Amino acid sequence: MSINSIKNDNAAQVNELMKQLETFQPKTDTKNVKLDSNPMLQMSDPGAATRLAGQFARSRSSLGSSFRQKELASLLVSNAQSSPAQLNRSMAQIASAATQTDSVRQARTEKSLATAKDIVGNGTVEDRNMVSRPINQTSDALANNPTLDKLNKVLDTFNQIIDLMKTMINLLKGDASTQPAPKDSAQPTPAPSQPTTPSQAPSQSNDIAVARERLTQIGFAGSTMRQITDSAAVKMAKLNDGLLGELAVGSAENERAFARKIDGLPQDTFDKLAKLPATDQTRIAKLSSQQIVDEVKKQSTPVPIPTPTPTPTPGGDVAAARERLTQIGFAGSTMRQITDSAAVRMAKLNDGLLGELARGNADNERAFARKIDGLAQDTFDKLAKLPTTDQTRIAKLSSQQIIEELKKITPAPTPTPTPTPGGDVTVAREKLTKIGFAGSTVRDITDSAAVKISKLNDGLLGEIAAGNADNEKAFARKIDGLPQDVFDKLAGLPATDQTRIAKLTSQQIIDEVKKTTPTPTPTPTPTPTPNPNLGAAFSNAVDVILGRKPATDAEKAAATEVLKKNFVTDEFNNAREKRKDPVLLNDIFPKGKELFVGASGDKKVFWNAYDNVHFQSRHTSEHFDTADIKAKNGFWPAGTTIQDINRYLESIVNTYGSQIELPKAGSTGPGFKYFNFDLPENKDIKVSVGIQSDGRITSFFATGGPNVTNFSDAEARKLLASIGKA
Repeated sequence: MSINSIKNDNAAQVNELMKQLETFQPKTDTKNVKLDSNPMLQMSDPGAATRLAGQFARSRSSLGSSFRQKELASLLVSNAQSSPAQLNRSMAQIASAATQTDSVRQARTEKSLATAKDIVGNGTVEDRNMVSRPINQTSDALANNPTLDKLNKVLDTFNQIIDLMKTMINLLKGDASTQPAPKDSAQPTPAPSQPTTPSQAPSQSNDIAVARERLTQIGFAGSTMRQITDSAAVKMAKLNDGLLGELAVGSAENERAFARKIDGLPQDTFDKLAKLPATDQTRIAKLSSQQIVDEVKKQSTPVPIPTPTPTPTPGGDVAAARERLTQIGFAGSTMRQITDSAAVRMAKLNDGLLGELARGNADNERAFARKIDGLAQDTFDKLAKLPTTDQTRIAKLSSQQIIEELKKITPAPTPTPTPTPGGDVTVAREKLTKIGFAGSTVRDITDSAAVKISKLNDGLLGEIAAGNADNEKAFARKIDGLPQDVFDKLAGLPATDQTRIAKLTSQQIIDEVKKTTPTPTPTPTPTPTPNPNLGAAFSNAVDVILGRKPATDAEKAAATEVLKKNFVTDEFNNAREKRKDPVLLNDIFPKGKELFVGASGDKKVFWNAYDNVHFQSRHTSEHFDTADIKAKNGFWPAGTTIQDINRYLESIVNTYGSQIELPKAGSTGPGFKYFNFDLPENKDIKVSVGIQSDGRITSFFATGGPNVTNFSDAEARKLLASIGKA
């Protein structure tokens, strides 16, 4: 019987697993081993393992015991899969499974894994063979997704075996005395006689049983109640019912993530949070740890920091600016918390943009204020002077994107430095002669015709010059007779459109130009694709911080800086709360067009403004929602905007629409199905599209490819911790 053969449906088999351990322990020691879900595993004689290992080491010189030694060693040697790579994979599986158990058992397992890694990395081949079997078999058992009770038993057995093996290896190398080891070397905690280990009785007022009972009655998952610490349960039970009820409606993962966050708050911060009014407490408790600390300071400490009106900033009347924002509809909490300079700047932006912001939530208002306040003065001045539509579009981008867009837009406003109204006639006639127009044409056409024609593209003029002189002159008369505004629009068209339209009759040219020209905002180059350098830098930083690749201290520092600039810089906090917002749900995408799928191309698909929030809060590094971390998380390459995502989604539907069939509606709600494709614009990027039976696309993310990043819940928290946002 081995670890590998444990099945989830047979608890009796777990006990047989102890046979491997019994090989190393005297019968008198194993009888008091307690194998249940209690996090503290107790042994009546913690020095027994050390003495047994010592006997084994001393017996190596005895020929009479050689047979027993070989028999014992054969139990420890792995006949296969003992390579460092395989063992590291198995240890990663064990570490991942340990996160599902209690904190004491998890800490002990981490200690055992550290010991095992040291043996695998630095020990002899014999040492590695000795630990390979329990490592691989424990990993195999955990891969079967055992119940929590069985998982605890498997980990307890693994930890005892690793403790014993470490002692044996040290004794065989002469690194430890043969005297009994101190008690704490065999067990991480000295085994109090009580079966439960709350470590400290938490005072009668914070009764743990009462706290856990309250959370259970509110509706918290059983798995949450088993796994959260006593201190977390007691703290959470002090929060208001509305907040706890919201949490209990969500997933168990979110419940546990919230518990870890609340448990990790400094005690004084938690005490202040618990005393806040319910609405403030609910709003603040959903923020990240650092944001909670910052918000609690504002809410509870000297509230009379009564905006000490320190000479209002010469750039504008602060009171008037705040009054304007209040009238437009900004939240009172926003008006209290934003700086004077942010208020003055925002008040200079157009009403349409500010009205949009005021219809959103207070978090977004404040995030926008911080972004605008952080812009360099010359950048803000350029933004404030833009036409309303450009200002609204650009102000919604990230700080860096605002700077880049303004560079494109502002150098262009001196394009027509009065080029002498009619143009240079001589230069125009010279150009037509070089292109090949007949001499009689160049002589006979009017000056205005020559100037106008010379402004058209060379391809079109070359075609005209290849014909006869009569056609050249007829073309010149037609172009010369066009109204000036029509000709100006024609001359501004792309070459292919201009060539096609210029060959039509005068009236057809006028009609076509009317259709074509409402779109020439002409070429403000709409950032075609995300910056690949930024995507590569972010992906590399993630690998460095998570230890997926070796790095020097300097490289780690550089990676941390990249994360600080690009990870959770504009968080869409608690984005899932907006999923029932009727304004967002009724704002349908794509704008101005309809998309269809199915073999017959007759099934309409769409997404809405909430889906766009979800696409960003779950799958872009900049807007990642730290309140919605999942077991698996994946980001588009850093720098990917919602405009990019919407464009990708349109191209997916246009390219693969005939391969997409809407799922059937389910008995308890809309059916749902995932489709996986290569991104048409970059075949190396793999994407997943999730569609409901009503045609709504509610899920769209990259699953792999260049600069696409993926990581687990624990890895996400490690990344956040590295930049102080855990």
